[in-house]
Amino acid sequence: MAASISFPISTTPPEPPATIVVRGESFEVEITGSVVSGPPGPVREVVRVEGVARDPEDTVEVIDGPKSVIIQGQYFDPWADEFTVVPAGESDKTVEPETVTFLSNLPEAQNLFSLNQDLSDTKTRLYDITVTYTENNEEISETFLFTHTIEQDFDAIKELMANYKYNGTGAL
Repeated sequence: MAASISFPISTTPPEPPATIVVRGESFEVEITGSVVSGPPGPVREVVRVEGVARDPEDTVEVIDGPKSVIIQGQYFDPWADEFTVVPAGESDKTVEPETVTFLSNLPEAQNLFSLNQDLSDTKTRLYDITVTYTENNEEISETFLFTHTIEQDFDAIKELMANYKYNGTGAL
C-alpha cells in the first residue's frame, strides 16, 4: 500500500480536533491523501481524493478534490427518534395520529404530542475515501475507511420541542 490518508478535524466553532462531532453542530473535516515517493521507489503523485458516504444525509456534503476531500455539515438523523403528530386543530381523539421516524421527517405546523427518543449516546457514519495517484504514468486507486462518531445532544431535542410550531403558531 503506497497511499495513506490523514484527517486533522476542525469544527465550527473550533473545538478540540477529533473524529467526534456533536449532533446538530456544524463541522468540517478535511481528509488529505498522500503517497510515499522517493528512492528507490517510483515517483508517485496524488491526482484526486474522493469520498462516498455509506449512509448519506441531506445535511452533510462531501466535496472531492485534487489532494483532499472535505466532509461538512451537521448530523441530525442518525437517531431514530419517533414523533407522533396530528394535523393542526385536531387531536388523537378526532383523527388517527401519524408517527414519523427521524427528525427530517417531522412535518411543520402539526400538533406534536409524543416523542419516543432514541437514547443511545453515539452513532457512527462511515465514508469510503479513495486516493488516486500516479505511479510511472499509471493511475492507481486505494480506498480507506473513515469513521465519524456523532455524540447525542439531548438538549438539542429540548430546544427543538421548545421551538416547534404547534398548530402553526410557534406556541407551546
